[in-house]
Amino acid sequence: MTASAWQYTSQSIRQTARQTFERQSTLVKDLIEERMQVYFDALHAGQGLFAASQSVNRAEWKAFVEALKLQQRYPGINGLGFIRYVPGERKIIYEQQVRQDTSINPDGYPNFAIKPPGIRSAYFVIEYIEPLLPNYPAFGLDVRHESRRREAAQRARDTGEIAATARIVLVQDQEKKPGLLIFLPLYKKGMPSTSVEEKRRAFVGFVYAPLKTGDLIREALAHETNMKLDLEIYENQELLYDGDPKVSAIDQKRDPLYRNIQTLGVGGQRWDLHFAANPDLLSQSQRYLPVLILSAGSLISILLATIMWSLVSSRSRALALANQITSELQQTHSFLQTVIDHLPVALFVKDTTAERADTFKLWNKTSEYLFGLAAKQTIGKTVNDCSLEEQAGFFKQQEREIFERETLEDIPEELINSHSRGQRVLHTIKVPIFDKNNNAQYLLCISEDITERKQAEEALQNTLRELEFHKLALDQSAIVAETDHRGIITYANDNFCEISKYSRDELIGQTHRLIKSDYHPPSFFKQLWSTIASGNVWRGEIKNRAKDGSYYWVDTTIVPFLDKNGKAFKYLAIRFDITQIKQTQTALQESEKRYRSVVDNLKEVIFQTDAVGLWTFLNPAWTEITGFTLEESIGTNFLNYVHPDDRQHNLELFEPLIERQKEYCRHEIRYLTKNGDFRWIEVFARLVLSEDQTIIGTAGTLNDITERKQAEEELKENEAAVRALYEVTAARNLSFEERIDRLLAGASQFGKYIKLKVDR
Repeated sequence: MTASAWQYTSQSIRQTARQTFERQSTLVKDLIEERMQVYFDALHAGQGLFAASQSVNRAEWKAFVEALKLQQRYPGINGLGFIRYVPGERKIIYEQQVRQDTSINPDGYPNFAIKPPGIRSAYFVIEYIEPLLPNYPAFGLDVRHESRRREAAQRARDTGEIAATARIVLVQDQEKKPGLLIFLPLYKKGMPSTSVEEKRRAFVGFVYAPLKTGDLIREALAHETNMKLDLEIYENQELLYDGDPKVSAIDQKRDPLYRNIQTLGVGGQRWDLHFAANPDLLSQSQRYLPVLILSAGSLISILLATIMWSLVSSRSRALALANQITSELQQTHSFLQTVIDHLPVALFVKDTTAERADTFKLWNKTSEYLFGLAAKQTIGKTVNDCSLEEQAGFFKQQEREIFERETLEDIPEELINSHSRGQRVLHTIKVPIFDKNNNAQYLLCISEDITERKQAEEALQNTLRELEFHKLALDQSAIVAETDHRGIITYANDNFCEISKYSRDELIGQTHRLIKSDYHPPSFFKQLWSTIASGNVWRGEIKNRAKDGSYYWVDTTIVPFLDKNGKAFKYLAIRFDITQIKQTQTALQESEKRYRSVVDNLKEVIFQTDAVGLWTFLNPAWTEITGFTLEESIGTNFLNYVHPDDRQHNLELFEPLIERQKEYCRHEIRYLTKNGDFRWIEVFARLVLSEDQTIIGTAGTLNDITERKQAEEELKENEAAVRALYEVTAARNLSFEERIDRLLAGASQFGKYIKLKVDR
């Protein structure tokens, strides 16, 4: 009795402790999830502000964030900000606009610049962030420059949903603790934003929030002070949060009472929450209660035994042998019950005698777990008392047939509805047991839960079918070959045979030397073999020779298959015919040579710039006109060569083109020469656009019109001289002497033009 009480108490305490641990683990997960939803709501509020306004300036954003009262309503959040999408060609204009923003600071932000510096095709710039002072290092940061921030931002832009970064360190966090950013995209009002392409065209920027993981977890759990567990959070095996740095929740050497892992999705990222029970999950009274029961019971047993010994010492010797036998039988029964309870399969026995009316006689622990029914709910009960009505009828009919056949029944797959685990698939063996008179006595049932195995088998079959479809698709579209570790061809698909002009029988058993073209040097194939033999994928373009002597090019990917030791045992080569592309490239190269020959001999400058105005191409006429070499000019800004007095005017002339108000611009401007002089240049320029209509630069011509400008000036002077002569001859109110003086003056001026000397 003492042992039973001790065992029952221990099991009860352990069960209560596990329930407490699992309840607290689930509560922590729910609290973190609720906290993240609160932060998401703040982003949606910011999105609503932009949706309700034509535009939101810095002062309005500051007022909005202050009204939210972040510290009171959203504790744990570092701030709330706006990120603007800036195309590469607008970088200079955008920076100037931010510097001149005086909506809050009357001096603006004269030192503002996108950081880190550099020329990129586009920027995601943190323009507003409030409160500004603690977050100032983030002001102007291009979150697109770094891979983890860029991945999350682009995911948010293309899905329209909130996206979180993987583990990062916030630039404003001097402690360098783990953190993250969450983004919610903004799109132009009135523009469609259903497909990915539409979203990208309508994209304006993000509402975003920076978070420090430790702060947000502590705030989420601030009111739960009675937690008896250790929490660690990982993302792709990177530690995000550690509730107790002195111990590890995932340390296998540590032996906590219980462990638990739960998964939480945060803006497209997966967080693994590792829980470990603290030693104080059990109170002192709970830890020592079983020991006290055992000790007290043992003491009482000893006292009773002493009393009984004094009363029946003589009789006890006579009963000693019987007691010993009884004890051994009880131990054997207890041992067998323990073994049965710990079997990895469900084992239960039904009494089929008429007196017991088909009741359960044995129900082990695995049966309790599998069917969701405790032994006390089944022992002495019939199947009708324990199962759904339709299941009970099915089982009774099945078992009646088993006894009629008097043979063991092996049921490979049996579908049942578990009270706790839902629908399960079992492999069941049912054994009928008869008494000496061949009357049905017991039915022994052994059931193994094969649900996960069946699911795995179905998943494997699905995977194999997918692989077959993939192989079919690959064989239809690509040139495929397999080789062993020595490079001997073991498989060649129809496309390989077709392009190489060899039959499958001619290819299999050979190496790829059969189609070697001798175009590539030995070092090329040495590097290829070194790459794949070390377990890495090789990609490149190879020129091969077909059986008829013709040549063809293939874009090739070779994938090594590795054994458990990491050693390649076969190779898969996937190739695509790019012969026509290579021929086109060759033709383009020849065309480019001819084009360059023409361009290099033009007296007019042909130019190209990138999105920020740096020369990317100039022909030799540039050097002839300005004296600057191509080497010292390429990569420098075109404005450096415009006369200082004309630079602002030049930008103003280009502005309608950049704003796409004109298809081209044509104007006259002064360009500097290397000797310190200047030349008059007629500029003709058009925009260069990418496929998605983003400005990637300008292209056009520069024509030296200096002589024409000089001639125009001389013509103006001569026109003035002729006009003066005419006015003299036409004037009637002048005296003779006045006419003579003016006539001589005009003649002298006109004489300069016709190169005559006039003496007065």
